[in-house]
Amino acid sequence: MVEGRSVRGGIYASALGIFGMVFDFLLFWAVISLRLPPGQANVISFMPAAFLNFYNARTAFGRGQFHLSPQAERMAFFAVAGAALFLRGGVLATAARSWGWPPLVALTLAIAASAAVTYLGSALFVFPVTSLRRSEKMYWGMVTVLVVSYAALLRLFYMGTMELIPQEAYYWNYAQHLDIGYLDHPPMVAWIIALFTGVFGHTEFFVRIGAFLSWAIAAFFIYGLARNCFEKSVAWPALLLFSTIPFFFGIGMIMTPDAPLVAFWAGTLYFLERALLGEKRSAWWGVGICAGLGLLSKYTIALLGAGTLLFMLVDPVSRKKLLSIRPYLALLIAFALFSPVIIWNAQHNWISFGFQGPRRLLGPTRFSLLDSIAYILLLLSPTGVAAAVAAISPKVTASLGMRKFLFLTLTALFPVAVFTLFSLFRVVKLNWTGPAWLSIIPIMAWQMVGGEGRLVAFLRRAWFPTIAVILLVFGFALHYATLGFPILAYPKNVPMVGWEDLARQVEALEDRWEGILGDELLVVGMDKYQIASELAFYRTKLTGTEGPYERNEGVLYTTGPHFFGVDSLMYRYWFPETEGLQGYARAVLFVGRGPQRLSLRGLSEDGWRVEEIGKIVARDYGIPLAGFDYVLMRKTSDASASDLGSP
Repeated sequence: MVEGRSVRGGIYASALGIFGMVFDFLLFWAVISLRLPPGQANVISFMPAAFLNFYNARTAFGRGQFHLSPQAERMAFFAVAGAALFLRGGVLATAARSWGWPPLVALTLAIAASAAVTYLGSALFVFPVTSLRRSEKMYWGMVTVLVVSYAALLRLFYMGTMELIPQEAYYWNYAQHLDIGYLDHPPMVAWIIALFTGVFGHTEFFVRIGAFLSWAIAAFFIYGLARNCFEKSVAWPALLLFSTIPFFFGIGMIMTPDAPLVAFWAGTLYFLERALLGEKRSAWWGVGICAGLGLLSKYTIALLGAGTLLFMLVDPVSRKKLLSIRPYLALLIAFALFSPVIIWNAQHNWISFGFQGPRRLLGPTRFSLLDSIAYILLLLSPTGVAAAVAAISPKVTASLGMRKFLFLTLTALFPVAVFTLFSLFRVVKLNWTGPAWLSIIPIMAWQMVGGEGRLVAFLRRAWFPTIAVILLVFGFALHYATLGFPILAYPKNVPMVGWEDLARQVEALEDRWEGILGDELLVVGMDKYQIASELAFYRTKLTGTEGPYERNEGVLYTTGPHFFGVDSLMYRYWFPETEGLQGYARAVLFVGRGPQRLSLRGLSEDGWRVEEIGKIVARDYGIPLAGFDYVLMRKTSDASASDLGSP
């Protein structure tokens, strides 16, 4: 009798699941038939299907030994449903936009992805299968694999469809002007972008894939660091935390210098632990190589070296290693790898070192300690900050041992202390302390599975809902930036959307005037670097290049506003102002946000005349995203000040 009920329940659950998928598919078709964007149709059709799936999952899994309360059960299921929705949006966007599938065909794959997330999430978190919870180590391993896989897929499916943020577009421009050094950062980010876009093409995915691979390298080293400091049972939750703490989730998708920096910072930590605590002499080779590659990524890894030196001075065993040649050979290897940046700075009046050193120290005075604290809360989450505080408590030394505790805490706290001190009199940035927290992750993970105390017990309970919230927030943000969300309009001029359509309209305007004048136009973005960088990338993406390593007009004829005394970072070196605008083109298209950015009356003295003034509204599926103003001017011999008017 029981077996019969089980069979009937399975048939009922299967039928309900199939009905939900069909209803989802038909509702999506009906909504896009009304000409709503696919992103909004995705959310609208998913919602009723999610309610059907809840009752379906309850029927399929039943209530086992580890069942939740009814309220917690509903909250957990709809959190899983939200995760399924956001991954489904990424699959839909990739299949429809990047692969060119028809929306209904793309939805079929998206529904399959969301069904897999719903099933696995229900089995582990909502209606836990009893057999899966009997072994704590096995359970942590399965949870980590599932969450890490979900976080990886979420990034992979969105990174090729979400438009580049201005910083990424700027570093892509680095890659189009390959060098061994740049004003504001070392060259590693440019080299990585150039490698993938040069081989595979200029797309968002291949601009960002280096960030994802850097994250994977860092994850490998953090797993190894936690395993070496503790044991394999701690390595799994360390990998889980590294995959979901906000800063480390972000650097696995957004291609900035922080992505390779974190990879080589983690590698340096791993080999330092092997050399100092594991007594592996050969590990010093790894220290030198990773530290050198880290310096090629971002100068701040030098603070990890300073924190390590502090540990070696206070630790009697490690102090003896200062008399050995191996640490100095590692230092020599690091500087040998870093030497291209030193050479470039020597050739350019040490501008990069000055930009990151004296320029920041001598900048405007401002007390920004509260900003620094807020940034750390954003980077780690409130639960992460509480866990970091618990991790550096002196009580931890009794369980970890003094040497291990000092190594992990000093290599983290020294960089954080430097930036905290800096915040007392200068402006700090959001991402500065991010890599320093790598050292604390193994202790935080150890506390999740074996720590003691009230705070640790509270944190152990808090981590699961915290991780769920972090993934849902990131999933929502990615879906919103890529596909939008019903009812929620984009804020005015949000910097993450509208760039490709702007480039398409600028390219059409440029082509029209090029046909009239017979000359190539120079496009000038009238802000620090954002507009110029985005236009250079998307004009290149839209028009293509002559060869995999060739630059086209998007790069050759797009620049910043340094001709008018506005700081535009590397653009002043890529487009030297010695010959003025006329040295690059006889006609110039100025693009800015608001007419106040286009006050170009001074050009009349140089013989320039206004040919056209207008506005561009960037759209997606007909929805306005951002507004821009433009002025097109031409160099003539008989232009007068009266020709220019007031844009």
